[in-house]
Amino acid sequence: MFFETAEDGQARAVATTAVAGLLVEHRVPVAIFNACQSAMQQQAGETDEASLAQALAQAGVPVTLGMAYSVTVTAAELMMPVLYRQLAEGGELLGAIKSARRGLFDDRGRRAYFDQTLDLADWMLPVVFWQRPVTVRPRPPTSEEEAAIFEQRAVRETEPVPEYGFVGRDLDVQAIERRLLLSRDRNELLVRALAGAGKSTLLAHLGWWWQQTGLIDRVLAFSYEDRAWTVLHMLQTIANRLLDGEALARAISLSDDALLEKVADLLRGKRHLLVLDNAESISATPGSIPHSLPEKERDRLARFLARVRGGKTLVLIASRGPETWLAPHAFADNVYELPGLDPEARSVLIDPSWPRTTRRSPTTPSSASRLTNSSSYWAAFRWR
Repeated sequence: MFFETAEDGQARAVATTAVAGLLVEHRVPVAIFNACQSAMQQQAGETDEASLAQALAQAGVPVTLGMAYSVTVTAAELMMPVLYRQLAEGGELLGAIKSARRGLFDDRGRRAYFDQTLDLADWMLPVVFWQRPVTVRPRPPTSEEEAAIFEQRAVRETEPVPEYGFVGRDLDVQAIERRLLLSRDRNELLVRALAGAGKSTLLAHLGWWWQQTGLIDRVLAFSYEDRAWTVLHMLQTIANRLLDGEALARAISLSDDALLEKVADLLRGKRHLLVLDNAESISATPGSIPHSLPEKERDRLARFLARVRGGKTLVLIASRGPETWLAPHAFADNVYELPGLDPEARSVLIDPSWPRTTRRSPTTPSSASRLTNSSSYWAAFRWR
């Protein structure tokens, strides 16, 4: 198996037995791979090479599920919710897998390149390797856990609904997460693109998605398209969102400099998302919305972001320009150049018959692994 490293394009090869040993050591009873060909037998000369799913089972993982061939994103979207829903409801594992395969059998239409739909008999692709019986039984939450769940729901953002939907940004989400989470001192990132490329839409979606998946607690978003946010107004808004009662009263009574330090400490100590959108307006970049800040206020903003750098809160700054005045204090060289949509995503965007809520690009069976792998991985694993 190959794992990402801190260097772009450089993967680390890890023996399947080593991965299986970790799963066994930590008592992980089931490994599910919806990645393409994760259960395909490979020919190596005259000797059969075991598939990833089979190798894990042979190394001691009680149950593994993989795909015998390439799988489309559409198939994964149909299968996985059925599988996980039944497991979450206390259903039997093999029964949940059978129900998921039945869903693929009953609905065979798969999204392909450029608005094409193919009927595929891919219900046979999921392959199970069963070493011994495994029972998955979720327990009811404790009263403290239940309270925490409802508290989290109370502050959760609603899913953004852009006018033209949200499509084709799976790999951008993965790239941004990777750049922010590689090391603690790189928790601030500049997302740069031309006007109209979809920066604001992407950042709004990221805030909602990261809350849904547990990566962050609160979304603290400030757009310079709306107004010229001074640091003081920003600090007061953040304090009102994160504090209440006596703690809020004490914070608001602090001097401006002390409040800056207080809010910076709050952000450093807990995983939130701080968004500064349309940052080109701050320094009055030509063609930007006229919501600029004077030099003194820009210095205070740079100081604030410098105090937040290295903490738990993630910071996304969206701009048309390089924001060189801010880089040394905030994101340094941590910049993501947001590309345009790929051809398949553009075809979805202009197709009036495609559901506007879709968040993935279409793929053909031969190219599905590019998006299926990223979608399944980042939906399944999060860091705290």
